[in-house]
Amino acid sequence: MFSSFGYTSFTAAGIFVASCNPTNGDNTHPHIGHCSESSVYPVVIICAILCGMGASTIWISQGGFIDVLSKRCPQ
Repeated sequence: MFSSFGYTSFTAAGIFVASCNPTNGDNTHPHIGHCSESSVYPVVIICAILCGMGASTIWISQGGFIDVLSKRCPQ
């Protein structure tokens, strides 16, 4: 359950960044408010860290699960 939170937060950060995309196609105007670079980058970095932590727990859990299965059914 903890691992899925990391992936969910990273997906939410992607939705947040996509919502900040200008609709007129003109990238010359700086983003303001919650879409400024000073707020977008920290959100994405924090969510990426959470995703990495969640991914590591998935890999550790997978190894433990395979270890338990291999001890129960050695063939």
